[in-house]
Amino acid sequence: MNKRLLFICAAFLVSISAFSQGLGIPSKKGGIGFGNLARFTGVRLNFIDKNVDKPFFLFYTTPLPHVSLQAPKKWVDYYHKKFGDEKPYLGGSYFPCRYPRATYAAMISTLDEQDGEIVKELKAKGIYDNTIIMFCSDNGPSFGGVGVDGPYFNSGGPFKCETGWGKGFVHEGGIREPFIIEWKGKVKAGSTSDMISATIDIMPTL
Repeated sequence: MNKRLLFICAAFLVSISAFSQGLGIPSKKGGIGFGNLARFTGVRLNFIDKNVDKPFFLFYTTPLPHVSLQAPKKWVDYYHKKFGDEKPYLGGSYFPCRYPRATYAAMISTLDEQDGEIVKELKAKGIYDNTIIMFCSDNGPSFGGVGVDGPYFNSGGPFKCETGWGKGFVHEGGIREPFIIEWKGKVKAGSTSDMISATIDIMPTL
């Protein structure tokens, strides 16, 4: 049977890349923009549809979650209702945001929603059981001062993620991040591995 590999890297500011066909959609204005994300969705689903009968490698680098803080209103409203009022991020290096915590959570839900569309498409095409799905981040939680409140969400888990400890620094909060693999019949659901590795190990392994 033909093997397929889907590799998703979160919060990575590169447009979608489907290496077997060299697809890419750069932002016209250089920002994340949800018009661009909607275009990403269509391209990656079309790629799966066009390659359903042969092996493929789809490398999808999503800018979610990443500053500037921007998310669909339905999710921002949902989390604003859950979290209540909050101090706005007034901007600086990035766009201001009225509800930064709610918006950051909304970006996570948007990412989850979009990844779910991929899984739904794989199942609809009958190739889900024969597709390896890998998901990771490019670094630890973002530092403070840009509207993101990592400590509020416990984004670093057991590791510190305040400025100086998370993204951009070589403490564990900056370089250890989730890496999830789904491969039906090969990787047991809920299992964990203590193997020390980095994303630079992925390509040589494949």
